[in-house]
Amino acid sequence: MLLGGSLLFGAALVATMVIHRTLVPLAVLVTLGAFGSLLMHLAAVFGRYGTVQAVGAGLLFVMGGAGIGYTVAAALLPHLARRPRVPTLPDVPLEAEREAVVLIATTEPERYSVRTVAARHARHCEEAGIEISNTATPFVFLAEKARYGAVRGKTSGPAVARGIATGVAEALAAAGSRAVVSLAWTHEPDSLARAVAERAAEGTGRIAIVPLGFEDSDEVDHAKALLDLMHPRQHGVRVSFGTSLWHDTALAERLVSRVLACTRNADPPATGVVLVGEGVPPEWERRHNAARCEETYFNQRVRLLLGEHGIDDRAIRIGWLDWQMPDVTEAVRHVGALGKTRIVVAPSMIALPTLAATVDLGHAVELARLPHDVEVVTLLPWGDDEAFVSAVARSAMRALERLSGPVRP
Repeated sequence: MLLGGSLLFGAALVATMVIHRTLVPLAVLVTLGAFGSLLMHLAAVFGRYGTVQAVGAGLLFVMGGAGIGYTVAAALLPHLARRPRVPTLPDVPLEAEREAVVLIATTEPERYSVRTVAARHARHCEEAGIEISNTATPFVFLAEKARYGAVRGKTSGPAVARGIATGVAEALAAAGSRAVVSLAWTHEPDSLARAVAERAAEGTGRIAIVPLGFEDSDEVDHAKALLDLMHPRQHGVRVSFGTSLWHDTALAERLVSRVLACTRNADPPATGVVLVGEGVPPEWERRHNAARCEETYFNQRVRLLLGEHGIDDRAIRIGWLDWQMPDVTEAVRHVGALGKTRIVVAPSMIALPTLAATVDLGHAVELARLPHDVEVVTLLPWGDDEAFVSAVARSAMRALERLSGPVRP
């Protein structure tokens, strides 16, 4: 009974750290009950034998059992990830002229999800070469839960993505297209395949796909792999990916105008800029070189345009929220060390307000510990900015135009 109570205590402790906060009171009760049980049985052992050796053996059972229960429960966490399923394309008549657009949104689910965190953790360990011990695994879930708590349990990314989809649908309608616009989510690898299957079930024969971010990324690669397993072309569904949003020069110009709007009351020579990227694990950075080239091209174009407006090129730095160096804190400190009195922190290629851009970015800027006379202005991610929505619509239109041509073998 002592060993059983210890095992339950260790496992319940992991559950308390991992599960949704609405279930935490129940998990706390189980944890306290298991702890009370092991204390009661430890006292029973002492009462029966009354020796120091018996108490020592009982404590070893408690520590060993709790450690085993914790480790086993932590090792099972990655297996909570939802297994993606490949949908089947329906055998329905397709209309070659009927069009649809699917936007791939790179963001977390609206509410904290154990399955989503488990899936991301498994991908980091298995595919990105990140080594996380079983002991530390529950803290990964606890940290994610704390970030959701910082935004009152609900992230705004999905809602903003829906606003972008609405804006793109209006822009396409204004251009004379009747394309239906829907969303797919990178935190659900089979979401893109399901969206395509749903459009095909409606009789849509041409589908354009536009990632709201980088196409050359691990998340999009997983979505593409599941989409390919459906063999859409064999079922008469023609699919085309839109051109990268970051090749659109209007976006670079729009970002520069947003930055300059924050410097109207300050002299350009006294202004510094930090262009922020989310960052990816080193293994993925090497694997997805095209995305890194797009990132470099876009940021360098923004730097050139900012320099033309009088901002010191040395005070335009690039920082990453995670994985890559220099991080945002170091970049902000560097710009502050150059004597700039106003620093604009601009998420340059972050499309949606993820938890990293909403929570971590503010903490990273605070950690820079700048002098009191230095003012820091932090811009929001692109979101449903009119220029961004227009860029998405242009990419979708070009993809649909390619699909309107003759079928290639």
